[in-house]
Amino acid sequence: MKILSCVIKGYYGRRDTVEPMYIAFTEPLRALGHEVDHFDHYLSGRNDGPAVTAERLVEKVRRGGYDAVLYQTACQEARYVGESIREAGRYAPTIAWNSAAGRRISTSPSPASFTATAPVPAAIWREKPACRPMASCPAWCAGRRFFTGRGSGS
Repeated sequence: MKILSCVIKGYYGRRDTVEPMYIAFTEPLRALGHEVDHFDHYLSGRNDGPAVTAERLVEKVRRGGYDAVLYQTACQEARYVGESIREAGRYAPTIAWNSAAGRRISTSPSPASFTATAPVPAAIWREKPACRPMASCPAWCAGRRFFTGRGSGS
């Protein structure tokens, strides 16, 4: 599969760090044999503004021939992102995950904008504080089923 991973590469835009979600949503997919492109929507938005970033995303998906678009919803301006996600969904399925505790935060796009969502259960944050560093696990497991046809236990 050809996948576009829309995720922050540097931790909140810092060039001297790597965001764990970047690693989680690029390298394992490559190891499974998928072609993975990257689009840093956070950095693009910070440098060029959310409206330009929204246009850039749609154009990348329209021309990219992707089979799926994975989209980290944290740190996004919903008023610009929602329409671009719906438009991108005309060209490839868009799959959202929120690395911020699976809760819909006010700056996140609406789940209805996406083809599918893979939220992190809020119970992990309430009842299992030790699991917080692995918050992407439910989203990754959902992605694994999508990309391999196997469940998280295989």
